[in-house]
Amino acid sequence: MAFWGSPWRKARGLVNRQQHGGSRKRIGLLARRRGLRIEGLEDRALLTVTAGFDNGQLTVVSDWNDEIVVDVESGYVKVNGADPSIGPVAAAEVTGLTVRGGLLTPNIDVSGTK
Repeated sequence: MAFWGSPWRKARGLVNRQQHGGSRKRIGLLARRRGLRIEGLEDRALLTVTAGFDNGQLTVVSDWNDEIVVDVESGYVKVNGADPSIGPVAAAEVTGLTVRGGLLTPNIDVSGTK
């Protein structure tokens, strides 16, 4: 009977409230968790297309199956409608372009860069 009342079992919430007869209710850690609630969070989208610019070289990389569109809007380069990771890049500063698609990339469009 010493095992049932051991400090280890008390710490784990495995000791009965009533040792003799009655219902066997667990106390301790498990009993305190009953009040926990789960709250849903908003959806998150992880970007898998990244674009960087260094010394005139624009590099666009996709690590998944996202479409890649490189375009020029108002004289600035846009990748999938957004600026490269370092911020706005003037199209006149770009001297080279490297585009690497992911394994399942369906479309790479650089026609807007002329």
